[in-house]
Amino acid sequence: MTCRSLIVAMIAATSFVSHGTASTVQEEKGTGTKPPPLQPSAGDKDGFVSIFNGKDLEGWEGDARFWSVKEGVITGWSTEQNPCTSNTFLVWRKGRLEDFELRLEFKMEGGNSGVQFRSKEAGRFEVEGYQADIEDGPSWTGGLYEEKGRGIMVRRGQEVSVNEAGELKVTQFADGAALQRDSIKSRDWNRCTITARGDDIKIFVNGVLMSKFLDHPKHSTRSGILALQLHSGPPMKVQYRNLCLKDLGGDSSTADKKAPES
Repeated sequence: MTCRSLIVAMIAATSFVSHGTASTVQEEKGTGTKPPPLQPSAGDKDGFVSIFNGKDLEGWEGDARFWSVKEGVITGWSTEQNPCTSNTFLVWRKGRLEDFELRLEFKMEGGNSGVQFRSKEAGRFEVEGYQADIEDGPSWTGGLYEEKGRGIMVRRGQEVSVNEAGELKVTQFADGAALQRDSIKSRDWNRCTITARGDDIKIFVNGVLMSKFLDHPKHSTRSGILALQLHSGPPMKVQYRNLCLKDLGGDSSTADKKAPES
């Protein structure tokens, strides 16, 4: 069986994080068959699948001290009384990402967060890999970071390509400060779209292209998990809603160069 883009490897689980209770999940292995892919919601002509039900964390797993659903949105929250001493992640347990488009909305109050994609687990609620960066501040939202890896790969307003030796070629296509000022809302809801097709990755905020990244096959990761980050450090809150995922499929060489609607 082939699925060239989003591989939705359905998960067999004892239970998931639900109403603030975390438990262990296990991937389905050794069955000899591939579970069926998630199907778009009825009436969704664009092929997007909602991956958050707006009620609880069914299908997600994370540290219940920090992750919950409040007022219908995913909320990661640390306080002085409940500090986050190391980065912790809420992991989506219903599939793996290959070529995809992810749409979501986020809101930040303090600190730094991010959306991990094509990533892998590096411990309990620890993740490494590509991260679309988000922060309550002027520097990082819209850039690309590699958690527990190469670090900052692309800053907002940059197009970066990687050669076989791992060297970066950087082209500035827009002023990062102007993008922040004109297109990103502070402490309010913002729309984020992440597209990944082959080694080509693009990040948009509120419909505006923020960064472009072309990895080299020697260094890139084409498949992995999706997760949301709560950063260690001072008290902070990050919220996510309207998370929708689409299998892009097709040949990466034919990637659409136009900004997707979001």
